[in-house]
Parts: sequence; structure tokens; C-alpha cells
Amino acid sequence: MRRLTDAARTDALTGLPNRVALHEALERELARGKPEERPTSLLIFDIDRFKRINDRYGVSEGDRVVRRVASLLEESTRIMDVVARSGGEPSARTRCATS
Repeated sequence: MRRLTDAARTDALTGLPNRVALHEALERELARGKPEERPTSLLIFDIDRFKRINDRYGVSEGDRVVRRVASLLEESTRIMDVVARSGGEPSARTRCATS
């Protein structure tokens, strides 16, 4: 049952948390920060001209780019931050206790 639950919260292409897991993480962080009025940030972004990559080089290459961006994001964030894929690209990151 645990594996099924994990699969429902994980993006199959990147292994990142998906939109459902991102929403859960946001709710947790907002609730955790509220009593102390700790700031929390949400960064949302996309890969510029990503459609061109898919159109020019094919979906397999586009998938490789998405996996690489996801990997770079995970490598460059703090352990307490969450990188998630909420759409077609790795596109959101929560930052806990930011100032």
C-alpha cells in the first residue's frame, strides 16, 4: 500500500514529488510557519522555449532535458526545500524559513 501511495505523489519521469505532493508540502510549511510568522516562499518557473526542444529534437530529448533540470534543481536546493513537478516541467520549489 505504501508503494502505491508514494507512486500517487511522485512524477514518473523525474522522480520528483508531483502536484499533489507539492500542495501537501505547501500546506505543511504554511501551517508550520504560521505560529511564528516565519516567511515561506514558493518559486514557480518554466523552461523557456521548451516546446521548441520537443519540436526540433523530439519528445525523448525533451524528456532528457526535463530530467536534467530536475536533477540540477534537486542538487542545488537545501534538504528542507521541496522541488516538485507540477506541470510539464520541473516548475515549483518551496523555500522554508526564508528571510
